[in-house]
Amino acid sequence: MLYGIAEMKKVIYIGISTATFVALFYVVPLFYIGLEFLLLPFMLIVLTAGIVGVVTIPLTAYKVYKSQRISNWLNWLNGLAIGAYFGYLITIPILDWDEEQRNLSGILVSEHLEEYRNKNGTYPTELSDLQVAQLNKKLPNTYQLDRFSYFVKENEYALDIPIPITDRWHWNREEQKWEYE
Repeated sequence: MLYGIAEMKKVIYIGISTATFVALFYVVPLFYIGLEFLLLPFMLIVLTAGIVGVVTIPLTAYKVYKSQRISNWLNWLNGLAIGAYFGYLITIPILDWDEEQRNLSGILVSEHLEEYRNKNGTYPTELSDLQVAQLNKKLPNTYQLDRFSYFVKENEYALDIPIPITDRWHWNREEQKWEYE
């Protein structure tokens, strides 16, 4: 029975480590933009283990039920899979928080752009024409003014948050929320 406990400890350690990695994969890039691309190869391994876990976890349960020895690679896959599942569950509130922060920043910047237009008749040519220091105090730390891409065309503006290499978040003025493009 000690062998089974040692195996279970290994699965738990691997699972906790993997869940922590998955959560960090989503949190760290909020503060350090572009870092997710360095972590992507490891995340693909975890994702694969999570997919394979659908088969390996029931297989392990069957082997334990039949009192058969469980191979080392099966323990590693199970630990990675369980960690991937828990890591994803941990990231759900993190992603919700990020969406709230992103939408709050969009609303604040949009309001300041409209105030500027009401005072001057046109939108500013650059975001730096707004009161940057005052606005940055109101904005969430993860979405300061320097993260935005902005341009004006024919008295209409486009506000984006560029995502390195992939795409961008685009501010939908009518719905007052960010859309992934």
